[in-house]
Amino acid sequence: KQWYQRRVAITAGGSGHIRIFNHQEGSLVAEITAHARWINALDVNPSGLMASVSEDTVVNLWDLNEICLQHTFSIPNVQLCGVQFLQGSNDFAVTGYDMKDILIFKENANFKKL
Repeated sequence: KQWYQRRVAITAGGSGHIRIFNHQEGSLVAEITAHARWINALDVNPSGLMASVSEDTVVNLWDLNEICLQHTFSIPNVQLCGVQFLQGSNDFAVTGYDMKDILIFKENANFKKL
């Protein structure tokens, strides 16, 4: 198993950091300086991708196999508050405060916003 498929706890918050802990020992496995402002949501899919969204209007897509940033997307003038991978794919949806719709990013479109 990849390390992220083991039992870990992933946290994020006001510092803009994402922290990954071994849930049995409580020890820090990795720390990512991910955003400039509060991280409001993150999601992880089975292939090892993690998406994070922040009040800094940025969506980051991370590869947990290598713990590296894969893509960054800016959504100007939107305070992002939610992200979720779509079932069975690397596609994901994001939303922001006061948005009536969701934005969908498709892997087969090179993660272009639809």
